[in-house]
Amino acid sequence: AFFRLLSLAVLGILATSLAHAQVRRDTLRSAAPSADRTPLEAAVDSNEYVVGPGDELTIGLWGAVNQILTVPVTPEGTALIPSVGEAWVGGLTLAQAKKEIRAVLARRYSAAEASVTLTKIREVKIRISGAVAAPGVYTLTAYSRTSEVIAKAGGLLDFASRRNIELWQAGGEKKLVDLLRFERSGEGTANP
Repeated sequence: AFFRLLSLAVLGILATSLAHAQVRRDTLRSAAPSADRTPLEAAVDSNEYVVGPGDELTIGLWGAVNQILTVPVTPEGTALIPSVGEAWVGGLTLAQAKKEIRAVLARRYSAAEASVTLTKIREVKIRISGAVAAPGVYTLTAYSRTSEVIAKAGGLLDFASRRNIELWQAGGEKKLVDLLRFERSGEGTANP
Protein backbone atom coordinates (compact mmCIF):
# COMPACT_ATOMS: atom_id res chain seq x y z
CA ALA A 1 0.00 0.00 0.00
CA PHE A 2 2.88 2.33 0.82
CA PHE A 3 4.48 1.79 -2.62
CA ARG A 4 1.15 2.26 -4.36
CA LEU A 5 0.62 5.54 -2.45
CA LEU A 6 4.19 6.60 -3.31
CA SER A 7 3.59 5.74 -6.99
CA LEU A 8 0.38 7.78 -7.03
CA ALA A 9 2.17 10.70 -5.36
CA VAL A 10 4.99 10.56 -7.94
CA LEU A 11 2.44 10.39 -10.76
CA GLY A 12 0.62 13.38 -9.26
CA ILE A 13 3.87 15.39 -9.10
CA LEU A 14 4.72 14.36 -12.66
CA ALA A 15 1.26 15.33 -13.92
CA THR A 16 1.48 18.70 -12.14
CA SER A 17 4.95 19.33 -13.61
CA LEU A 18 3.74 18.45 -17.10
CA ALA A 19 0.73 20.76 -16.70
CA HIS A 20 3.02 23.64 -15.64
CA ALA A 21 5.34 22.93 -18.57
CA GLN A 22 2.36 23.01 -20.95
CA VAL A 23 1.20 26.35 -19.51
CA ARG A 24 4.71 27.79 -20.00
CA ARG A 25 4.81 26.55 -23.62
CA ASP A 26 1.35 27.96 -24.31
CA THR A 27 2.34 31.30 -22.79
CA LEU A 28 5.46 31.46 -24.94
CA ARG A 29 3.49 30.52 -28.06
CA SER A 30 0.92 33.25 -27.46
CA ALA A 31 3.66 35.83 -26.74
CA ALA A 32 5.63 35.03 -29.88
CA PRO A 33 4.59 36.97 -32.98
CA SER A 34 3.07 35.04 -35.83
CA ALA A 35 5.17 34.91 -38.97
CA ASP A 36 3.82 36.01 -42.30
CA ARG A 37 1.88 33.06 -43.75
CA THR A 38 2.91 33.67 -47.37
CA PRO A 39 4.39 30.39 -48.63
CA LEU A 40 8.06 30.69 -49.51
CA GLU A 41 10.11 28.37 -51.70
CA ALA A 42 13.14 28.71 -49.44
CA ALA A 43 14.43 30.76 -46.54
CA VAL A 44 14.91 34.46 -47.17
CA ASP A 45 18.56 35.18 -47.96
CA SER A 46 19.68 37.83 -45.45
CA ASN A 47 22.36 39.05 -47.85
CA GLU A 48 19.87 39.52 -50.72
CA TYR A 49 16.58 40.65 -49.17
CA VAL A 50 16.30 44.46 -48.96
CA VAL A 51 14.36 45.75 -45.95
CA GLY A 52 11.69 48.34 -46.64
CA PRO A 53 8.59 50.08 -45.26
CA GLY A 54 5.97 47.59 -44.09
CA ASP A 55 8.39 44.80 -43.18
CA GLU A 56 8.08 43.62 -39.60
CA LEU A 57 11.05 42.64 -37.47
CA THR A 58 11.03 40.78 -34.17
CA ILE A 59 13.77 41.59 -31.70
CA GLY A 60 14.53 39.15 -28.92
CA LEU A 61 16.54 40.37 -25.94
CA TRP A 62 17.82 38.00 -23.28
CA GLY A 63 20.36 37.98 -20.50
CA ALA A 64 20.22 41.21 -18.49
CA VAL A 65 16.82 41.90 -20.12
CA ASN A 66 14.32 39.32 -21.35
CA GLN A 67 11.95 40.86 -23.85
CA ILE A 68 10.43 40.27 -27.28
CA LEU A 69 9.65 43.35 -29.38
CA THR A 70 7.75 43.49 -32.66
CA VAL A 71 8.96 46.43 -34.69
CA PRO A 72 7.49 47.54 -38.04
CA VAL A 73 9.63 49.42 -40.53
CA THR A 74 8.10 52.89 -40.95
CA PRO A 75 7.41 54.58 -44.30
CA GLU A 76 10.63 56.57 -43.75
CA GLY A 77 12.64 53.34 -43.44
CA THR A 78 13.27 53.34 -39.70
CA ALA A 79 12.66 50.73 -37.05
CA LEU A 80 11.36 52.49 -33.93
CA ILE A 81 12.58 50.45 -30.97
CA PRO A 82 10.74 51.22 -27.71
CA SER A 83 12.98 52.64 -24.93
CA VAL A 84 15.93 52.69 -27.36
CA GLY A 85 15.28 54.92 -30.36
CA GLU A 86 15.31 54.49 -34.09
CA ALA A 87 17.50 52.43 -36.35
CA TRP A 88 17.74 53.36 -40.04
CA VAL A 89 17.16 50.09 -41.90
CA GLY A 90 15.27 50.97 -45.11
CA GLY A 91 17.29 50.08 -48.20
CA LEU A 92 19.72 47.89 -46.25
CA THR A 93 19.98 44.17 -46.78
CA LEU A 94 18.47 42.15 -43.97
CA ALA A 95 21.98 41.22 -42.78
CA GLN A 96 22.98 44.91 -42.65
CA ALA A 97 19.72 45.84 -40.90
CA LYS A 98 20.31 43.18 -38.22
CA LYS A 99 23.79 44.56 -37.61
CA GLU A 100 22.48 48.15 -37.39
CA ILE A 101 19.71 47.19 -34.95
CA ARG A 102 22.15 45.27 -32.73
CA ALA A 103 24.44 48.33 -32.66
CA VAL A 104 21.55 50.61 -31.64
CA LEU A 105 20.40 48.10 -28.99
CA ALA A 106 23.94 47.83 -27.55
CA ARG A 107 23.83 51.53 -26.59
CA ARG A 108 20.92 50.85 -24.21
CA TYR A 109 21.29 47.15 -23.38
CA SER A 110 25.03 46.52 -23.42
CA ALA A 111 24.77 43.40 -21.21
CA ALA A 112 21.95 41.76 -23.20
CA GLU A 113 22.15 39.42 -26.17
CA ALA A 114 19.89 40.21 -29.12
CA SER A 115 18.40 38.40 -32.08
CA VAL A 116 16.68 40.09 -34.99
CA THR A 117 14.29 38.18 -37.26
CA LEU A 118 12.19 39.13 -40.26
CA THR A 119 8.71 37.99 -39.22
CA LYS A 120 6.55 39.66 -41.87
CA ILE A 121 7.41 40.48 -45.45
CA ARG A 122 5.93 43.74 -46.68
CA GLU A 123 3.29 43.94 -49.36
CA VAL A 124 4.00 45.98 -52.46
CA LYS A 125 1.91 47.19 -55.38
CA ILE A 126 3.07 45.78 -58.70
CA ARG A 127 1.86 47.03 -62.08
CA ILE A 128 1.73 44.39 -64.80
CA SER A 129 1.08 45.24 -68.42
CA GLY A 130 1.51 43.64 -71.81
CA ALA A 131 0.39 40.22 -72.98
CA VAL A 132 -1.35 38.99 -69.83
CA ALA A 133 -5.03 38.13 -69.34
CA ALA A 134 -5.76 40.92 -66.86
CA PRO A 135 -3.24 43.80 -66.85
CA GLY A 136 -3.43 46.04 -63.80
CA VAL A 137 -2.04 46.80 -60.38
CA TYR A 138 -1.75 43.92 -57.91
CA THR A 139 -0.70 43.60 -54.29
CA LEU A 140 1.88 40.91 -53.57
CA THR A 141 4.74 40.46 -51.14
CA ALA A 142 8.14 41.96 -51.81
CA TYR A 143 9.43 38.38 -52.13
CA SER A 144 7.01 37.34 -54.90
CA ARG A 145 8.53 35.84 -58.03
CA THR A 146 7.82 36.91 -61.61
CA SER A 147 5.79 33.75 -62.28
CA GLU A 148 3.55 34.54 -59.27
CA VAL A 149 2.93 38.07 -60.52
CA ILE A 150 1.99 36.77 -63.98
CA ALA A 151 -0.30 34.13 -62.46
CA LYS A 152 -2.03 36.83 -60.38
CA ALA A 153 -2.74 38.69 -63.64
CA GLY A 154 -4.43 35.61 -65.13
CA GLY A 155 -1.39 34.22 -66.94
CA LEU A 156 0.28 34.98 -70.25
CA LEU A 157 -1.76 35.19 -73.44
CA ASP A 158 -1.17 32.44 -76.03
CA PHE A 159 1.04 34.59 -78.26
CA ALA A 160 3.16 35.99 -75.36
CA SER A 161 6.87 35.24 -75.15
CA ARG A 162 7.98 33.30 -72.07
CA ARG A 163 11.61 34.15 -72.84
CA ASN A 164 11.54 37.96 -73.10
CA ILE A 165 9.72 39.25 -70.06
CA GLU A 166 10.83 42.71 -68.95
CA LEU A 167 10.99 43.31 -65.23
CA TRP A 168 11.26 47.01 -64.36
CA GLN A 169 12.33 47.84 -60.83
CA ALA A 170 11.46 51.04 -58.94
CA GLY A 171 14.85 52.62 -59.65
CA GLY A 172 14.34 52.24 -63.41
CA GLU A 173 16.56 49.16 -63.73
CA LYS A 174 15.37 46.71 -66.40
CA LYS A 175 15.95 42.98 -66.13
CA LEU A 176 15.08 40.34 -68.74
CA VAL A 177 13.37 37.24 -67.40
CA ASP A 178 13.33 33.86 -69.15
CA LEU A 179 10.46 31.88 -67.62
CA LEU A 180 10.85 29.07 -70.14
CA ARG A 181 14.34 28.40 -68.74
CA PHE A 182 12.86 28.36 -65.21
CA GLU A 183 10.04 26.00 -66.24
CA ARG A 184 12.47 23.57 -67.93
CA SER A 185 15.33 23.65 -65.43
CA GLY A 186 13.78 24.88 -62.17
CA GLU A 187 16.63 27.39 -61.94
CA GLY A 188 15.44 30.00 -59.41
CA THR A 189 17.58 32.81 -60.86
CA ALA A 190 15.51 32.60 -64.08
CA ASN A 191 12.40 33.53 -62.06
CA PRO A 192 13.36 36.52 -59.89
